[in-house]
Amino acid sequence: MTIPATTLIVIGALVLIILLWHLFEFTWDNRQFKRRENGSFAKNLHTTGALRIFKQETELTPVDVRPSEQFHKVHLPGAVNAPFEDGKLDTKGIAELDRSKPILLYCEGGYRSRRALPAILEDGFTEVYHINRGIKMWRFFGGASETPDPSTTPDAS
Repeated sequence: MTIPATTLIVIGALVLIILLWHLFEFTWDNRQFKRRENGSFAKNLHTTGALRIFKQETELTPVDVRPSEQFHKVHLPGAVNAPFEDGKLDTKGIAELDRSKPILLYCEGGYRSRRALPAILEDGFTEVYHINRGIKMWRFFGGASETPDPSTTPDAS
C-alpha cells in the first residue's frame, strides 16, 4: 500500500505549520515570561502548575481578560474581569486589587491573555502567573469554575 503524494504533502504542510507555531510561541514566551529588572515577574504555567498555584497561593486573584459576556458565562472561582479588547485593557475590574499580590491571568485559550500581559505589567502588577492554554485547558484538567448567579449579571432582567 502506498500513500498518495498529495496526502504526504498535506501531512508535511501540517507538521511544518505546527512546528512553526511552536517556534513562534516559544520565542514570544521567552520575551514575555521572565523576571524584570524591578523584581516583578510573569511566569507562564502549564495547566497543572496553574492548578497547583491556585490551591497553594491564598492571596492569588484570578484575572480574566475575556469580554464580559464570556466572563459572565463561566470563570475561575473568585475571578475578576478586566476585558482586553482591541489592544486595550479595561482596568475597572482590577482597580481595587493590591498590585503587590499575585494574580493568575487567563483567557479562553491563552492568546488574548498573552497579548494583555504587557498592559497588566504596565498597570503595576508585580507577580503574574499565566495559564498557558486558558480556561479551556483549566476545565479539561478538572479545574474549578463557577457560573455567576444570573440575577447578578449585567444583562439580567
